[in-house]
Amino acid sequence: MIEYQKQIYENFKAFMPETNFPTYPPYHRGKYLEEFFCHEFRNNVPQSKRIFIPVHWTNCYKLFNDKPVPGLQDAIDDLDSSYNYFIVATHDDAPRENLPEGTVCYVAGGNQRGVPIPLVCSTIKNPIIRKRDIFASFVGAVTHPIRLQIAQALRSNDKYQFTLKEWHPHISQSEEMNFKETMERSEFSLCPRGYGTTSYRLYEAMQLGSIPVYISDRFWLPWEDEINWNEFCIRIPQSRICEMDFILSSIPEKHKEHMRKKMKKVYNEFFTIPKITRKILKEVKK
Repeated sequence: MIEYQKQIYENFKAFMPETNFPTYPPYHRGKYLEEFFCHEFRNNVPQSKRIFIPVHWTNCYKLFNDKPVPGLQDAIDDLDSSYNYFIVATHDDAPRENLPEGTVCYVAGGNQRGVPIPLVCSTIKNPIIRKRDIFASFVGAVTHPIRLQIAQALRSNDKYQFTLKEWHPHISQSEEMNFKETMERSEFSLCPRGYGTTSYRLYEAMQLGSIPVYISDRFWLPWEDEINWNEFCIRIPQSRICEMDFILSSIPEKHKEHMRKKMKKVYNEFFTIPKITRKILKEVKK
């Protein structure tokens, strides 16, 4: 099985291109999760009950402008059907291709069916402890109608701070600094879904000490068998956006402090790229 896994890496080497797009989020450094996992798995192929299909889905899709990746479906179709497979993907729409029946898909974006994994990049360096003088905030692009709905519902409430714009992959240094500082100053960070079902903000807020408020029409939460998300994250369905201020204002200060401590612990244990990689490897060995 290990020899066949090595052969798969050789057969799929054309589908592991280097990153060819502007760094996003801009604080990211090093390999993204898809690249990191492919690299780690190849360098130390573990005994696994499943064969890994090594593809840098995000890099491939962006390289070909979200059009079909030449040869990828053919390579997948050539896989030996007597084996079981798995993939790791962070692109919102991956995998678009038809995979062998029974393939387990560890996916972060949530637009495709699979096992939820965190949508993260590298850890934010040097967070600053600031006075939390903003009750709740959102800084970002309107990539889903829910985001505009939230702003329209709460913009007249001076407890909430909104900075909305159109999405663009190029983020200026001043925009990045404003995003980080606003989150560091906020008791709560609004983390509405974007084009994908989830958002990087969930995990950015945890790192910066701001309680994440996940707002969505469908929740994509990893590791629910081991993590009680209610201990460190507020979930608000789209149907209850009008109740959001009441919900957040009702949380006692002591409970907010407990949530901040818990989310810091959980982030370090479950949501860094190396920890996610270890968690997936443990799963596929079962």
